[in-house]
Amino acid sequence: MPEADIIPRREECDALLEVIDSVSSAILALSPDGTIVFANDRATRLFESRMATTGGTPLVGSNVEAWLAPLASLLEAQASSVRPTVRLPGAQLLGFSITKSARAGASRYVVSFQDLTRIQALEEERDRLLRLATVGEVMPMILHETKNPLAAACTLLELLIEERTEASLQSDLHGILVEIRRALLSLEGLGSVRRDLRSPTAHAVDHAIREVVSLIDARARRHDVTLEAEIAPLPLLYLDPSSMRAIVLNLVTNAIHACENGGHVWVRMWLGDDGLVLEVEDDGVGMPPEVLARACETFFTTKRSGSGLGLALCARLVDEARGTLSIESAPARGARVHILIPELESEPGGRSNASEVQPNEP
Repeated sequence: MPEADIIPRREECDALLEVIDSVSSAILALSPDGTIVFANDRATRLFESRMATTGGTPLVGSNVEAWLAPLASLLEAQASSVRPTVRLPGAQLLGFSITKSARAGASRYVVSFQDLTRIQALEEERDRLLRLATVGEVMPMILHETKNPLAAACTLLELLIEERTEASLQSDLHGILVEIRRALLSLEGLGSVRRDLRSPTAHAVDHAIREVVSLIDARARRHDVTLEAEIAPLPLLYLDPSSMRAIVLNLVTNAIHACENGGHVWVRMWLGDDGLVLEVEDDGVGMPPEVLARACETFFTTKRSGSGLGLALCARLVDEARGTLSIESAPARGARVHILIPELESEPGGRSNASEVQPNEP
């Protein structure tokens, strides 16, 4: 064949390779047994770090199984999924597509793939926001339909306890009443999604927190957890008692779940120089760094039956009140949640002992 006929074909091949190297997708060409016979620049860059850890094993000439997955698995994944993906070490997610070509009697597979890790993160954030919007829409209806019958049941139980004199029956009725009141507190906490922590009127916050601790103590005992509270007498503070109860209920409930049998949970609240300080501490299982970093994310939970709303609600309420919420935790070393709410005003001389001042309900 004349040399003039060969040179243009080489130039065309070079031009084609330049085009392949410039596309945004990583591309591999495979033989029928999965051997990589070609890799463009983007594919080479994607696997550079792994090639370094394997002593510089070249991409071309090795089997695709060493880098992605067996060829048969890739083909099966593509046949069974609209958007086939493969996850690499380090949690990197790749979306891929395989096409088969036959030219001059030789079958080849071409695999193109892209990094979907960031796209997946954006999709998860979108889904989280959609779930949050749904919660905000249905929450008022759920609270209304649930709180009213529970409040009526509480009133009926209180009347029964006063009328019946049998000690055992009174004890049983009182136990039921405590559980219903605790359920109402939980619903009240969910209602705080639409409320502010700061209030235009002053309330006996310490009384509200003692009430929560008293009601949740029964749950702690059922889990063989000792719940201790140190709530200092406080002046009337311009904080919403329902929101404060929601914060303490969520934090103490999490602490109880984190404790093993025989564990301890401590609740402390006092008025310091910088503002109101609330601490909830436990000696439970603690959190690894990766869980601690996401603990306040909405819908993030490590519990099978958890909602992922409790700690996120606490963080939102505190942040909007210009306060700070910090968590210290490590595996097998428990956890301590520290909340500081600054710039609080109080009524002059107002003290909130339970026998003297009752909380002003909103």
